Amino acid sequence: MDNTSYLQAIIDDIIWKWHVSENGRLSEYPELHVALSLYKWKLEGIKPDLVNRDGVREIMGDGIDIREHLSKEEAGFLLENYVDAIDFCIERFCRSKNYLQPTSLTRLGSKLVDFPEGSHIYNPFAGIADYAVENPHCHFFGEEKDKEMYLALQLNLMVHGIDAKYVNSDSCKACGQKIPGSDGVMATLPFDMRRHPGVYKLVNDVLENTKAGGKMLFVFPLSFCGWGGTATELKKILIDNKYLTHVIQLPDVFDLAIGEKKCLVIAEKRQHDDFLIVDASEHVCNTPNRELKHNELYNDIMNENPSCCKRIKFEEIDAATYDITPSQFFLKATKVDNQTALRDIVTILGSTDDVEDGEIRYYVKDLSADWLQCNLQLKVGYDSRYNSALIVKEGLMLARLIIGTSFKLGVATKDDQGKKVIVEHNTIAFSINTERVDKQYFILNMMGSKVAEQARSFARIDGLGFMTKENFLDITIPLPSLPEQQRIVDKAKKAYLEQRGFTQFGSDLGHMLGTPFSKINSALLQLENSVTMSETDKKNVQNLKDIFKYAVRLVDVSGNLDIGAMERKHVCLYDFIQEYKKKWECFGSNTFHVKFKSDEKSRVALVMASEDALSIMFDCLFDNAHRHGFGKTKTKKSGNEVAISMSSETIDEKPYIRLRVSNNGKPMEKGFGLSDYIMRGRYISGSGRTGLGGHHVNAAVEAMGGKIDSLESKEGCTAFEFLIPQATIHISKLFSL
Repeated sequence: MDNTSYLQAIIDDIIWKWHVSENGRLSEYPELHVALSLYKWKLEGIKPDLVNRDGVREIMGDGIDIREHLSKEEAGFLLENYVDAIDFCIERFCRSKNYLQPTSLTRLGSKLVDFPEGSHIYNPFAGIADYAVENPHCHFFGEEKDKEMYLALQLNLMVHGIDAKYVNSDSCKACGQKIPGSDGVMATLPFDMRRHPGVYKLVNDVLENTKAGGKMLFVFPLSFCGWGGTATELKKILIDNKYLTHVIQLPDVFDLAIGEKKCLVIAEKRQHDDFLIVDASEHVCNTPNRELKHNELYNDIMNENPSCCKRIKFEEIDAATYDITPSQFFLKATKVDNQTALRDIVTILGSTDDVEDGEIRYYVKDLSADWLQCNLQLKVGYDSRYNSALIVKEGLMLARLIIGTSFKLGVATKDDQGKKVIVEHNTIAFSINTERVDKQYFILNMMGSKVAEQARSFARIDGLGFMTKENFLDITIPLPSLPEQQRIVDKAKKAYLEQRGFTQFGSDLGHMLGTPFSKINSALLQLENSVTMSETDKKNVQNLKDIFKYAVRLVDVSGNLDIGAMERKHVCLYDFIQEYKKKWECFGSNTFHVKFKSDEKSRVALVMASEDALSIMFDCLFDNAHRHGFGKTKTKKSGNEVAISMSSETIDEKPYIRLRVSNNGKPMEKGFGLSDYIMRGRYISGSGRTGLGGHHVNAAVEAMGGKIDSLESKEGCTAFEFLIPQATIHISKLFSL
């Protein structure tokens, strides 16, 4: 066990033993009690009366003594690594409070503003004072509203030896007070800006009280960059006064389900000729925790790498919108061969016909995300807000962007001609030049991921999620010759119909087997409750139940099951695999042996998963070995083997489980890779079946927050490796090892 894992196990053990000794009266945030106790113990006699500092006793009381819960070896290890131990406790606490700014982001921002020694820096919404810890040469002051977070802040400062002045109060209330002057500002704004309506007003006040030449760094929601909303006045000040120096669109590196992405905005209180726009979307490590590549990004910013950096004159910013979303500047500047902007093939249509009172008018009932089934659906209705409409002609198209997914489209047919349709504010009506672009080819591209990616960067993020007509026309699609367009459509249509056939078959099968399955299940339950059966018969009934559940899962998978929507809970992966292995040996493959090994740490690891999804995942992996690896052999050969191994692993100080499932059967086809494996409906020649279940395996792993780390297939070994984040540990199992 490595040092990080050992440290984590000790702290989990302390929390558990304390919980038992206190008869179940466990604090809501036990990590803080452990951290405070460890700090008091480490500095006992050096800093007396520690708990009186800045209201610590008021928040936590007198704390606890963790020494009684430690062995001599554990005590020595904690004292030797007390800074890492307290950092770990604070990190765990932050996760429970849904706050955790990546250290890499704090370091990037600190290097970019580069405050001189002795600077006085204002830090509102301080969190755990990350910025102060990263810049020990400066004097920080600020506020943190949450009491427990404020205690974590004080612990963070104390353990790292930082002298700073923070108070336990609401930064937003500083709007009505005199904010002290400062040499600079560093702040990460609250994730839920709707609950803090005064935030941008506070930032305006901070700007006024920052000294001339002072630098300001803010982590904002990305919506700050878009047009409209409460941030407009602040952007107007930054742009009109030419204070901005950097606007950096960040990748999703916050370890939280916070929805909206973030941006890093840096300003300096003096006039500049221009500022740097940076799209850092690709500066992220390809690991499950998606850590920011801060050193690489810093170098790219300092060297103004043209692939992600662009100098913008203040005069180039549209004064009507003050839109400074970085990604749109790169999309507009991108020149790709064979790409055509929609403005060259699309005509926007407006509502030019008046609608009289009592006159029949139509509204869009729904638009479609299915490129082969998107005929316009209209309904009769009335809304006094709309006094003008568009007369429908065949070929009319309506588009609406659904943020986070894709476009939805509707195409008018002959039956719609002459109807007066209301075009709502979040919908765009248009026609296309059919001499240059095939209608189905156009729709296929508009519903693809590339267009959705462009559209989301243009879309208004802080409002209802719709685009301006100008942005819509800036979208580009590839435009080959008409014959080539038709070939692409035919190929896509064939794949669509094949997949639709698979899905329909599974759905039909589920309907047909619904009643028989229900009867079988009832019969098995009656048998299971019988008091006259022998132990052997009871075991056989249990095996039949397992076989039945397996058959139900196969039908669900054929019916396009949504694995990502399955409810998740804490699951011990080791226990699950042990139980699954027993069941498979009862009803599954008769062609191979199963071997399973794991290290001690992974045996007590809990993951967030659905057991049904895990069952489907292992069904697919074992079935691959049964049908594809070992072919149609009817007898088990002594050398045929599926091997499962599980080990604990720490990546960027976070615990993961590395799961490996391999078989020594025939390898996959030459050139068959991971992308082929996870593609739904992929044919495997000679097997008589479609697909390898990889789509469902991938969906099950992603639902746990993990990923397929590698797929290897060669003579004598086909191996799948998965990285799955560990949620916590199984405390009761820890003591049994």
